[in-house]
Amino acid sequence: MYFIAPLLAAFLMKINPWVPYLTATAVMFLALCVAFTVPETLGYHHSSLSDSNNTPRSSTVPNSAHDLRTPNSARTPRFLRTPKSATASRSTPHLSLRHRLSASTSFLTTDKRIPFLIIPLAAHLTTAPLHSISLQYASTRYHLSLSTSTLLLSLQAAFKVAVLLALVPALAWALTSRLGLANQRADLWLARGSLLVQALGWVAVGIAPGVVGFVAAMLVMTIGSAGPVLVRSLVTGLVRREEVGKLYAGIAVIETLVLMVGGPLMAGLFKEGLRVGGPFMGLPFWVVGVLNVGCVLFLFWVRGLKGSERKA
Repeated sequence: MYFIAPLLAAFLMKINPWVPYLTATAVMFLALCVAFTVPETLGYHHSSLSDSNNTPRSSTVPNSAHDLRTPNSARTPRFLRTPKSATASRSTPHLSLRHRLSASTSFLTTDKRIPFLIIPLAAHLTTAPLHSISLQYASTRYHLSLSTSTLLLSLQAAFKVAVLLALVPALAWALTSRLGLANQRADLWLARGSLLVQALGWVAVGIAPGVVGFVAAMLVMTIGSAGPVLVRSLVTGLVRREEVGKLYAGIAVIETLVLMVGGPLMAGLFKEGLRVGGPFMGLPFWVVGVLNVGCVLFLFWVRGLKGSERKA
């Protein structure tokens, strides 16, 4: 679907530019409706939440005075209990809010490697606006129609699927089987290499003199598209299972803040590049390339991953 959608959008744009936008809005609304049907999965396999048909009837009936005196909190799953500190501080909303904020971000201080992985993951999101800017960039600099530009970007989307399904697994297999690196260590090196290749690709997009060079640069950039996925996998492996939800919620908040800043920033750089003209039209791509290099430097600070040693 990732590479079919641009092809469909390019075809629909020839009819009317509004058609793909309205179609995308309808599809997103449908996806939202489907999302509301997804059940809660936290603690799904906890014994206290198992089907009563699979639990002996005698286990649901207290058979001693001790069972009757047992507080409900002792029989409640830990992830469903209300923290005592939270109930004690309900009378002071300010302290309660501060406690909740501290509790929801406590995982950031449990391992100093987590911020070094989240910062590159957040900084990389500045590339998100470039996918829409690329359409205008190709259309303006190379005098292409929006439908043609969309068609060219669909080639990049198809190549990205091939990278994720074939190239990255092959490289991971080579690092683990041939070089003897453990899985996390291999993922770390793949993330470093992916972001570095993507940085070179973005810079090449900004200096490409023609359409062929632009498409080739986009393909080079796509080779490093697995970088964010690998970084997210690494940071997930550093937190406890019950804190993964907090981690993803925190990452989502940071991503939103970065997009709020990165969108206007990239638009402003593109506007300035259009004003100057010439090769400076690729200014936002150059800046993103430099940011990606900074992300790679952050990843080189990460040490001591589980299984850092070579396999025997």
